Amino acid sequence: MNLNLRKRFTGQYIAVMIFIGALCVGMIGGFRFEYLKYREYKTEISKINSQIKETDAEIVRLKSQSGTSNLEKMARQKLGMVKSGEIVYIDIDQNQNQNR
Repeated sequence: MNLNLRKRFTGQYIAVMIFIGALCVGMIGGFRFEYLKYREYKTEISKINSQIKETDAEIVRLKSQSGTSNLEKMARQKLGMVKSGEIVYIDIDQNQNQNR
């Protein structure tokens, strides 16, 4: 009977150890995945922070430029803005030459 009892507890012991091992492997894998995501997000945040600094520097540079003529010129060139009441003419031949 002692041998029978020992086999039964040995089987249960092995089953519990397999379960604990699988649990540990799963937890380690989960922590690894979360750590990799953390590093990825940290890199992305640093890139965004550098973009913010560059944008802030550009804002300071643009504010330092005096006069509305520069601002108007940039709005027309970069954003394609026009004053209200202005009529915009587009040269069709020029657009066709650029597309070729």
